[in-house]
Amino acid sequence: MSNLPHLSKPMTRQQLAEKLGICSKTLSRYIKKEGIKVEPRTLLKPKLVELIIKKYLDEEDLFNKVQ
Repeated sequence: MSNLPHLSKPMTRQQLAEKLGICSKTLSRYIKKEGIKVEPRTLLKPKLVELIIKKYLDEEDLFNKVQ
């Protein structure tokens, strides 16, 4: 996994989904599955974006190792 750059600006869910290479619906399902509390129609704070990216990529790496 590459080093994640420190994010300084809030992001929309669409921007985060594009960064992860997934659709925004998949991202919304992932956020719900993980129990991450996000207010509807708000920007995601940089720390939350970093957390979601880290958790998502770690889970994806684990899934790829199993296959």
